[in-house]
Amino acid sequence: MEQIDVINECSSRFNTAWGTRTEIEWPNTQVSHSDVPFVRFSVMITASRNGTIGPSSKKRVKGFIVVQIFVEFGDGYADAYSLAGHVFDVFENQQFNGVITFAGETVELGRDPDNSSLYILNAKIPFEAM
Repeated sequence: MEQIDVINECSSRFNTAWGTRTEIEWPNTQVSHSDVPFVRFSVMITASRNGTIGPSSKKRVKGFIVVQIFVEFGDGYADAYSLAGHVFDVFENQQFNGVITFAGETVELGRDPDNSSLYILNAKIPFEAM
């Protein structure tokens, strides 16, 4: 599976499942965030290798689906962790269109250095695709 195929599969799944829960900022787009909370979606490819050898060789792609969750700073972390739970509902331990995902984790980034009124929590799900 090519890297762009993995990105497209994961993006499509998230867009469909997330619906109107919050605004989604997609890679390489500029969005003015009028509503908080909102999320930023990305797929980080960490490795791409040949899964088989020969003329019809398939690539094995590994990486992380990362959803950055932005909530108001000072309101506690319950909303951020609730949204992370919804991200995990969409992606954790799933198999879809050649993508296999595993247990996710959260990473607290804290106050947004670009906007001190926001707090950031990352929901990070490892995947492998072929």
